[in-house]
Amino acid sequence: MNRKTTYHFSLFIGLIAFSIAYCTIKHFLIPLPRYYPTLNQWSMIKDPDIPSMGWYAQTLVSLCIGSVCGAIAYLIGSLRRLVSERVLVIVGWMAVAAAGLMMLYLFQREWQGWIAS
Repeated sequence: MNRKTTYHFSLFIGLIAFSIAYCTIKHFLIPLPRYYPTLNQWSMIKDPDIPSMGWYAQTLVSLCIGSVCGAIAYLIGSLRRLVSERVLVIVGWMAVAAAGLMMLYLFQREWQGWIAS
C-alpha cells in the first residue's frame, strides 16, 4: 500500500470512529463538560434551569477518538501493508455509510425532541 492509500484508509477509519463515538455519547448520555454562555463557564453538572451547550465537548471527545483510531490505522497500514485498493474502497463506503447513519440518527433524535416540546 502506498502512502496515499494509507492516508485515505486512516481518514476513513477516523471518520467511522468519529461517527460511532458521537452517536454513542449522544445515545448513552455520557456526562461531559457543558458550557454555560450566560455564566461564561464550564461545568460537569447539568443545570436544567440555565441554558447550556454540550456540543463542544461532545465534538472534541469524538474528534480525539477518531484521531486516535485514524492514527492507529495509519500505523497499521504503514507497517503491515495489509490494505489493498479493494479494501480501501469498501472501507471508504463504510465511512460514508457511518457518517450518513450518524446524521440520520441525530436528525431522528432531534426531531423527537422537537415533537415532545
